[in-house]
Amino acid sequence: AQQKQVDEEKRLAEQKKLEEQKKLAELQKKIDEQKKTGSEFPVEPKDIEAVTTRVEAMTRYVRDSGSGECFASVPVKLAENAATLQSFALETQPFKTLNDGFRKAFSFEPDIEGWQLSRGQCAFADFMGKVKLDAALKVKVGLGAPNLRSGQYLTGTVEAARDKTVEVIYLSDDGTVLSITSLVRATSAKAFNLKVERNGPPGAKLQLIIAVVSSTPLAALRIAHATPADKFFPALAAEIAAKGQPVGISVEGFNLE
Repeated sequence: AQQKQVDEEKRLAEQKKLEEQKKLAELQKKIDEQKKTGSEFPVEPKDIEAVTTRVEAMTRYVRDSGSGECFASVPVKLAENAATLQSFALETQPFKTLNDGFRKAFSFEPDIEGWQLSRGQCAFADFMGKVKLDAALKVKVGLGAPNLRSGQYLTGTVEAARDKTVEVIYLSDDGTVLSITSLVRATSAKAFNLKVERNGPPGAKLQLIIAVVSSTPLAALRIAHATPADKFFPALAAEIAAKGQPVGISVEGFNLE
């Protein structure tokens, strides 16, 4: 009798698992269909919370609603009633749309750190919308100043586990990617000091410092010369996908005039 009870519990657990998988598949199909029609809020609260936990629902919402052409959003920190997101877009409207949709879905406003990109930086947003991030691969970039003039020095730090591979790149407003990993490795405290220069039109422009942490080295990150973003990021995405290797990413920006 006891064995029959155990078998019945296993059967019910397996049945419940299959039902949940079916619901998730149906939900994903609905998301895909509604995204094709341009629906502003592709996921209804009753749908997502019916098949997953609240934090998982937030992650799913950000992944499916917070991306598009030259637009990507990633969760930085999620809790039951709090959310910090990083978003990258060519215009500011997607930030508002994401904020409104998230508030409708979860009944509170997320804290969105929105970075308005230049056209040359859009390849990075497209990359962030596709790459698989692993929350366990932690890395953090810190910058000394939010605003600099051409010719001044940018100071910063990169924090990551010692047993992981960390590469650091500089993405300029004109869409040029430079590796600055050697500057970080030259210091024991993982700090760097970089002279930044800009020769473009007048006015402050956003520059990004991006740190990528992985369990094993990624060849696409090891560039010897300046590389266009629209070549660099697709190559990096392709290598990550080919190796099936998740990464951790930290992004910080500063304005250069």
